[in-house]
Amino acid sequence: MSKTKTYTKYYGRYFPVISKNKIAAVVLSSAMALTSALPAFASSTYEVNKVSQIEASGSISGLRVIVTVPANTLKANTPEKIRFTLPTDLTMPTGTNFATIGGTFSTPMIGANLKNQFTNVSAVALGGTGTSGNNYVEFTVYKANDPASPAALGEGRLVIDFPALKASGLNTGDVKLKAEAASDSAFSNASITIATVGSGSVAVSVDDIKNISSSNSQPVDSIYFKEDRSAALKTDPTSIKLKLPAGFSWANKAAVSVNSIWGTSGIATVDTTAGDERELIIKGNSLSSQAAYFRLDGATINVDESVAKKGDVIVNVSGATTTTPSSFTIARYGEFNTNVSVYGDVPTIPAGKNFDTISEIGSFKIEEEIAGSLIDDRTITLTLPEGARWNTPNSASPYAGFTKNGETKEGRVNGISWTIVDKDDAGRILKGTFDILQNNSTTAAKYILEKAQVSTAVDFSGDLAVEVGGTAGMTGKLVLAKVAPSATVSVSEVKPVTLGLGAQAIGDITITEGIKEAFNKDNTLLSTTVEGSTTEDNVINVQLPLGVFFDGTPTVEVTSGDMLIETSSITVNQNGSDGSQGSLRFRVKSSSTTPSAIKISNVKITSDRTVPEGDIVVKVRGSAVNKSAFSGRGTAASAVVAKLVTPAPSEVKPDATFKIGDTKYNVNGVEKSMDVAPYIKDGRTFLPVRFVAEALGVTSDNIIFDGATGTVTLIKGSTVAQFTIGSKELKINGATIQMDVAAEISSDRTMLPLRYIAQALGASVAFDEATQTVTVK
Repeated sequence: MSKTKTYTKYYGRYFPVISKNKIAAVVLSSAMALTSALPAFASSTYEVNKVSQIEASGSISGLRVIVTVPANTLKANTPEKIRFTLPTDLTMPTGTNFATIGGTFSTPMIGANLKNQFTNVSAVALGGTGTSGNNYVEFTVYKANDPASPAALGEGRLVIDFPALKASGLNTGDVKLKAEAASDSAFSNASITIATVGSGSVAVSVDDIKNISSSNSQPVDSIYFKEDRSAALKTDPTSIKLKLPAGFSWANKAAVSVNSIWGTSGIATVDTTAGDERELIIKGNSLSSQAAYFRLDGATINVDESVAKKGDVIVNVSGATTTTPSSFTIARYGEFNTNVSVYGDVPTIPAGKNFDTISEIGSFKIEEEIAGSLIDDRTITLTLPEGARWNTPNSASPYAGFTKNGETKEGRVNGISWTIVDKDDAGRILKGTFDILQNNSTTAAKYILEKAQVSTAVDFSGDLAVEVGGTAGMTGKLVLAKVAPSATVSVSEVKPVTLGLGAQAIGDITITEGIKEAFNKDNTLLSTTVEGSTTEDNVINVQLPLGVFFDGTPTVEVTSGDMLIETSSITVNQNGSDGSQGSLRFRVKSSSTTPSAIKISNVKITSDRTVPEGDIVVKVRGSAVNKSAFSGRGTAASAVVAKLVTPAPSEVKPDATFKIGDTKYNVNGVEKSMDVAPYIKDGRTFLPVRFVAEALGVTSDNIIFDGATGTVTLIKGSTVAQFTIGSKELKINGATIQMDVAAEISSDRTMLPLRYIAQALGASVAFDEATQTVTVK
C-alpha cells in the first residue's frame, strides 16, 4: 500500500518530511549531506536596470546587470566563473576594460556597502568577433574568507555595467543576453532580455480640447510628441504631417515653435513653407540618441464657416514616421449656442410621492458649444406636466432641490439660482437664473444637475417630460423620469349582485404595487389632509361606492414581495364619522424592497336601494399610496369588481337634462321651466337643488328648507341628505362628506355643484362640453 509523502521547501528545492521515529537515526547524516549539497542546488538570479527599445541597427547604453547568489553558496578557495554572451549582431567596443567602466573590481562590481561573500573579481577575459568588436565577457569571483563570522558574509552580488552596445541588423523582437556557468557552479544558466528591436513610433497628444468659433486665429492647446525609443522620429522632410479637415487651416505657421521637454533636442523643426494651408509639416533634422519628448506651441486655426462642420476638429496624422494614433481631436468647433440634454440613465419612480428619495428624477446637462455662450442673468425654465410639481405651491423659499454633479465643468458659470415662478398656482414652472463670471476662461461650461425630487399625483403615470424654455435660448423636452402607477387593482371574477341584498360574494381583489416602496410608511405627516386623516400616514383604503358596503371583514394578506401589513389594523367602515362609508382599511407595517401584491379574499358586499344598476367600482386610496395631496386626485387605481343587475323596484328611472345658461330643462322627454339657470363658476357646474331633486323623483314635501339655520334636507327612500348654505359639509344618513365648495344662493335658489347633488341622491351624471348639457339619471 503506497503512502502519500509530504514535502518541505529549502533553498529552492523540495525535501520529503521525515517521520518522528526516523529523526534520531538520520539527523547526523542529514546534516552532513545538506552541508555538502548546498552549492549543487543553489540558484542565482539576474536583474537588469532597463529593457531598451532600439532600432535594428541602434545602440544600447547604460545597461546594468545584477547577479545575486544565496548566502554561503560558494566553495572556499574555489574560483567561480560566469560568462555573458551577446547576440551575433550586437557587440561591445574592441578593448573594453570593465575595470574602467566599474571604477574598481572590489567595490562597484561586487556591490558597495554589502556584506558580500564575493571577495573580489580577480580576472576579466573578453572575446569577440575580431575587428568588429567583442561579444562576450567572462568574470571570475572568489569566496571571502571570514572564519570568525561566516554568517556575516551574506549573499553574493555582482554588479556589471556594460559599455555602449552597437547593433548591426538585429531581428525584430527581444534581444537576449546569455549567462553561462559550469553545472556545479553557484551561478545558473539564464537568457536575459536586455532590449526589444522595432521601428519605433511617436505618440501624438494634446492635454485639452479647446472650443473654437469662426473668428480667425483661434488658439489650440500645445501638441505633444513622444518617442517610444531613440531614433523613432525619422530624418525626412515630411517626418510628421498634421492635416486639418476641410474648412479649417493653420493660421500662422511661422509662430509655431518646437520646444524640447526631455531627451535629444533640436531633432525637429516646423517647415513653414511646405504643404497647403491645411497641413502643418514637421521636418526630422536628425535621429535622436536618447528618446525625445517635445511639443509644438503657438498653433492657431482659421475657420471657413461656409465649409467647416460643427463638432470635433480631427487632425489626420501621416508622414515618414510611425505615429500613434493616426488621428486626434485638437478642438471643438461651434457657435455661441447652449444645449440642454438628458444626462445618464432615466429612473423609474412611483406616482403619488411628495419630495422624497424614491421620487428622485434623472440628471440633465446644460452645455455651451463654446465658452461665452451663456450670458449673465439669462434664464432657463423647466415646466413639469400637469399632475407634477417642483414644490408645494405655497412655498415662499427658493427651490434648492438640484445638486451639481461632480463631472461639471463650470467654465464661466458661477452658479444657477432657482425659483418657482407659479408657486401660488401649480408649482410646475421652475426658473433658473445664470450667474456668469466676467473672466477670460476659454473652457466651455458643462453644467450637470441631479438628485432633484418632484411630487406627482397618485394617478399620474408615463413619461415625466419637462418642457425647456427661458431667455438663454434653450428649448425642447427632457424625459427625466418614467412614472410608474403606485398601484394596479384587479378582480378574479366580476360577479353580478342584486340590489338590496346582503352578504353577496364577489371575486378576490388583488392590489399590486407598480414599483418597490410604492406603498410606504414614513413618520412625516402630510401638510394637507388626505383621506380625512392627519394622524395616520400609512393607511391603504379600499373604497366602495356610496351605498355599497363590505359585509364582514375580508381576509387580507401579502401574496408576493416582502411588504408587511399590520393585520391587527384590518377594519371595515360603514356609516363612519369621517365619511368613508363602504371602506376596508389596513396599515403598512414595512415597505417593500421588491414590488408586492396584496390579496383581499372572502369578500362579501351589500348594496342599499339607492345604488343605480351597472358597474360597482372599487378604488385604492389612502396615505400609504398617496403622499402628494393633489386636490381631487386621491385615487391610485380603480377596477370594476361587480355588476349591479337589478334596478330599484317600483321606481321609474328618471332621465333629466339641463343646459348651462338655459332655464328650460327636460325630464323623461317633458320640457319644463325653472326660475334660475345652471351656471359654471371656477370650473364647477352649479345646478338649482330643488329642480334637480324633483327631476330625480324627490317629492316637494321631501325638500325641506330651514330658513333659521339655512339647512336644506332632501329625503329619497331611505336616504336623507343635508347641507347648509355657506358650509362645505354634506351629510348623507348622518355621515359627513367634505365638499371643496360651499352651497350658495343665486336668484333666491339654493345652488350646489352637480357632483354633490348626484352624490346626495345616488344619481349618475354626464356633461357634454360641446353642447353645455348636463344629463342626470
